[in-house]
Amino acid sequence: MKRFAEYLRFSSSPQDKLSSPEAHQRENRAYVERVGGVIVATYRDTISGRVRERAGLDQLLADCKRGLFDAVVIYDITRAGRKALVTHQIAEEIVSAGVELHSTLHGQYQFDDEMGEFRFGADALFAQVDYRRTVRRLYDARIQAAMRGEVAPTGRVPLGLRRTYHPLTGKSRLEIDPEGQELALRIFRMFDQGMTASAIAETLHREGAPTAQGGIWDKATILRMLRNRAFVGEWTHRYRRKKGGPITVTVKIPQVIPTELFERVQLRLATLKRGGPPMSRLEILPFTGMLFCHCGMRLSLQGNRRYPGSIVAKCRNRKCGGIGRAYYRELHAACIALASGAIKAKVRRLEAWPPAETSRPDPARKAAVVKRIERIKAMIEAGIYSIEEGRARLEAARAELASLEVPSSPGPRLMKVRLPKTADPALLRKAGVCFVVYPNREIVMRVCFSMS
Repeated sequence: MKRFAEYLRFSSSPQDKLSSPEAHQRENRAYVERVGGVIVATYRDTISGRVRERAGLDQLLADCKRGLFDAVVIYDITRAGRKALVTHQIAEEIVSAGVELHSTLHGQYQFDDEMGEFRFGADALFAQVDYRRTVRRLYDARIQAAMRGEVAPTGRVPLGLRRTYHPLTGKSRLEIDPEGQELALRIFRMFDQGMTASAIAETLHREGAPTAQGGIWDKATILRMLRNRAFVGEWTHRYRRKKGGPITVTVKIPQVIPTELFERVQLRLATLKRGGPPMSRLEILPFTGMLFCHCGMRLSLQGNRRYPGSIVAKCRNRKCGGIGRAYYRELHAACIALASGAIKAKVRRLEAWPPAETSRPDPARKAAVVKRIERIKAMIEAGIYSIEEGRARLEAARAELASLEVPSSPGPRLMKVRLPKTADPALLRKAGVCFVVYPNREIVMRVCFSMS
């Protein structure tokens, strides 16, 4: 007598008795009796057929390799898997262990010929197609039920409502929560009386009032709550679909806030000033572009603008030893103090930045003077020049060589500057003022050509 192992899988408890695990088990046992076998083991799983890792299935495959039975029976190919690839993998492991695969509805699957493999592959593919059709049908039915108001809203429950489950009907619905409704009414009334969202959040946080989701009260939570039309009985949900685009469904639920109060709150919300565009870099770092390293390069401000205290200034010149990592807030305070002192001292002239270029000696000209000195010495030794004449020529050449070795500097250029009455960075920028930072963190104020 052939030994059979029975595999039962369901993803949920069905309502129809004909498709229950007990019904499948009765059909499986009747099939095994007809083919002259006996069931020696039963394996169960309560999980989706799209999942490959299942406790009962893994145990079944392990026992197949141990030779504990001769055949495996399932009610239908859909019980093995809902994806064609998963079903093929399971069947391959069963057959490779020398165990037969039987289906109560389709009989034994023969894998030793082409038609048997084709039949199994077609059944596995139809099981996958049927699964997708079932999912789409149930999802569309859920949308239609929601549009008729037969399905309770899912997701977060607004403050003032609670979800209750009725075991007789097997459905859940939303009911009024008296304590939550009282708190929601208080929030709407406080805002209607002139309190800001931040003040309301601080008051509720100080009193320890509970939120609907167990979080903390803040301005965003209050504003989101005040704009939510679920408090007047209009719950809106968007159902996504692969084809046809999303569908927005509005379901009637118990009303928590009176309509008149809610509309007054909406009118006040409409008059509130909306948050403007994000602050610019100059508003957060007003000295941007006005800070220079002593090497002549502009300082780069690096860091997160949300945290100005962490921003540092670094020289853009990699070859420059630079000023290291100087915090912008320190440079900002030093520049304000330096500008305030200059305004108080009524400074009218400042040195220009960048400074005038120093004239550097020409290497070719210097080499020519050195050769001339050597030539004069040779001509003195040869007696072409007299001692007095040769000495005079040598002194003149050496003086010229000394002048070439020392770079000439025109000296600092002073330029007129019209400082503002206050040390406002924006006004200093218009006046063409810049600040030069040296390695010892000494800061000097200059007039920048590119900003004046």
